[in-house]
Amino acid sequence: MPIHFKQFERLLEKWLSFLMIQKPSKPSPASWVSYKVMKKATKAQFMKDMSKLFDKLTQEDVKIIEKDGKKHFYISKL
Repeated sequence: MPIHFKQFERLLEKWLSFLMIQKPSKPSPASWVSYKVMKKATKAQFMKDMSKLFDKLTQEDVKIIEKDGKKHFYISKL
């Protein structure tokens, strides 16, 4: 079920770039601590941004279009 609106796509692109960050290759504890702190802060910010986005949406803002008769739908923000 594709969802089409730019704000959501931007958030998903940020999340994908976050997931692509490699774990530290150095065995130093400082690099692991900074990696863990960054990971925790990024997840918290992402959840905050997602909840803001979905809190703003109302039923009138969303348009659901049936693609075909096989339970496939497109959801777009008006």
